[in-house]
Amino acid sequence: MADLKAGIDIIRPVNCFFAGISALAAMYIENASLATVLSATGLFAFVAVVLLCGAGNIFNDYFDIESDMINKPKRPLPSGRIKQKEAMALGLVLAFFGIVAAYRLNINALLLAGANLAILYTYSRMKETTPFGNIVVAYLAGSVFLFGGIAVSSVQKVWILALLSALATFAREITKDIEDIKGDKFRKTTLATYYGDKVAGIIGGSILIAAIFLSILPLRMHIFGARYLYGIFVADCIFAYCAYRLVAEPTKYASDNARLEKVGMWAALVAFIVGAMS
Repeated sequence: MADLKAGIDIIRPVNCFFAGISALAAMYIENASLATVLSATGLFAFVAVVLLCGAGNIFNDYFDIESDMINKPKRPLPSGRIKQKEAMALGLVLAFFGIVAAYRLNINALLLAGANLAILYTYSRMKETTPFGNIVVAYLAGSVFLFGGIAVSSVQKVWILALLSALATFAREITKDIEDIKGDKFRKTTLATYYGDKVAGIIGGSILIAAIFLSILPLRMHIFGARYLYGIFVADCIFAYCAYRLVAEPTKYASDNARLEKVGMWAALVAFIVGAMS
């Protein structure tokens, strides 16, 4: 029988909370109304994203257990703190209620949630056979902003934020693959195992640089005011530093870079929210 902490840990609640807040931020940016964010619409959007993200994390760990025994042995499944059947059951319950929450928003939100859930499950099962699975993860991360926009029936502003989020996530996933290259080498195909850590590092660093250049677009498109510039400057500095280390010493700094890139993504989210208030 799984303990409660194992059930919480496998969901990765911090990541799920981050995704939920991103959806709410997208709603605010698109609608410019705090009342909407705090309404039932905001609640259902937040719950849908958090639950579906949690389900996706469980599916990912369920099919990744062999690699995690080497790379992440303390995770709930490889450590034996939760059984595979229990984990899958929890994932299916979260997925069901996540879809129900999306249904309470509108038909487009339901369609996107359903499509993303199918992609999540399929990706989790097939990611060991392709080096391009990170593209799927990047899309899913960016689609959180699209989902928030769809919840208020508009994506005129948030599409660029979805693109920026996807690029930052793509780079971070490559960084994590470099970090896990030892355990992944004989078990699954990633950019790092397929092309080597050096090439993967160059690709990841290049994507971060592209994200930095694109981050100026919300200002040029008059989506955000001047406050956005101050916030995104912090995020861009972090991404630039990570890009340099990915190219220079990809394996040596992979673990630190993965953490720093997450900090950069938080900083970018704050910049989005502050920019919307300008």
